[in-house]
Amino acid sequence: MILYFDSFITDKSLYAQGKKILEIRKSKTNYSTQPKLDIAKYTLGTYAQHKWTDVLIRYELDKDYDKSNHKFEEYVRDLFPSATVINKRSESIKDFRVSWEFISKYKSDWIFLSSNNDHPWLWYDAEYINKILATATKFLDDRNFISIVYSHYSEFYNFLNYNSPFYKSFGNKAKIVYEDDECFVMPRVFGDYTGVQILHKKLFKYWLVDTETNNRVIRTESVANLKKTKNHLMVIPKKELCVHFDGYNHTEGTPYYIAANSVPPLFIPPGYFDKKIKLSISKKKSDTVSIGLYKDHYSFEKDSGCDIKLSLQRLPTAWNNRIIFKDFDENNFSELDLKAESFIRRNPYKINNINYILMVFVIKMKTFFSISLILKKIKNFFFNKI
Repeated sequence: MILYFDSFITDKSLYAQGKKILEIRKSKTNYSTQPKLDIAKYTLGTYAQHKWTDVLIRYELDKDYDKSNHKFEEYVRDLFPSATVINKRSESIKDFRVSWEFISKYKSDWIFLSSNNDHPWLWYDAEYINKILATATKFLDDRNFISIVYSHYSEFYNFLNYNSPFYKSFGNKAKIVYEDDECFVMPRVFGDYTGVQILHKKLFKYWLVDTETNNRVIRTESVANLKKTKNHLMVIPKKELCVHFDGYNHTEGTPYYIAANSVPPLFIPPGYFDKKIKLSISKKKSDTVSIGLYKDHYSFEKDSGCDIKLSLQRLPTAWNNRIIFKDFDENNFSELDLKAESFIRRNPYKINNINYILMVFVIKMKTFFSISLILKKIKNFFFNKI
């Protein structure tokens, strides 16, 4: 797979932010506002977990970061020694055609397009992403355009749920055409130009090379009104990969709002860049990430709250080789607690105590009936032997 990062890095907000995220970023916690340049570096650092066939980095720093170009490029080349680095962000189809001159010659047919600089790949599993790519490849033919969405998990996962507000707002009555344990595939009737997708080369070329326009084009959404896309199939993973740094801030005030206390925004753990991350389930210090349980509040909600709650995917794999202190064993966490947090991230629209109680009840009933079924089969086996 090809990594293609193409972004303008600035501290200026490119869209109106909701009140909730502004309150969180003003809090005196690890969630407080961080420079966009650091967020971009953090994001690229998490991408280094994958073994890319080729890497193309196009970037541009705002004037506030004028003196940081050299250090940023050094950082990038340390992560990706063989990368092609261009100090100019794409702003037109002409620019993307220049990128295509490189991309078209790269071996892989799949392009991880990162037009954003704030979607870190937190949970990486090489075997899992290879399975997703293999599934996507099965649907390639002369008719279909194929992509894989890699972020906004709590929203896109709910395309499975025809009663969810996200499906009702964006589903366009689409039905799932394929599903397995790893992902599901849905047709995007009018094309889906969401900017957090892994694109097959055919779709990338169709959108960002073959389009004829003098309009400003900086990402896939820029061609949404210029290009009709029929036969677009989107592969949606069932495990979370990348996460938007500001969480679901963009949903505030909409019918598909996802609250920060259900799925929080992100923070860069103290000590990340120095490879000195400290994690604690008991100590709250400014240089430490506090780990909590399902029942705990987040630190931006309460002074005694935690910074992160673990799900079934455990700690972000992007932190693994940077941790110098940890006073807990993830394997000692209650599986029910871990499932509860995963359940919330998959089902964020109606989360409350009743949901949790029902979830516990369902898990226990499944366990009970599984044991009952086994006992019944054992009884029938011996009865038939007599």
